[in-house]
Amino acid sequence: MTVPSSTVIPLVLLACWAGLQVARRFSSKTTVPQRAPESISDEEILREHFAGRRINALMLYRIRHACGLKDAQKGLQALANAATRK
Repeated sequence: MTVPSSTVIPLVLLACWAGLQVARRFSSKTTVPQRAPESISDEEILREHFAGRRINALMLYRIRHACGLKDAQKGLQALANAATRK
């Protein structure tokens, strides 16, 4: 059984729209307000990380160090390792 393309296209568009709505709701829960990079300390980043809020910690790290996601992941891991060694 084939489905006419006049039915498929609206359904695909509806699915895309619904996915965007879910993504918007999720992203609004994990946003960190824009702040000046110098106002964010490494201690604040570590506090978020060790409290289990890794996404927020990564966002803060990216703002503080003006880097991409991969660099932030590596940097946050190094920062956390250095903090646990002390």
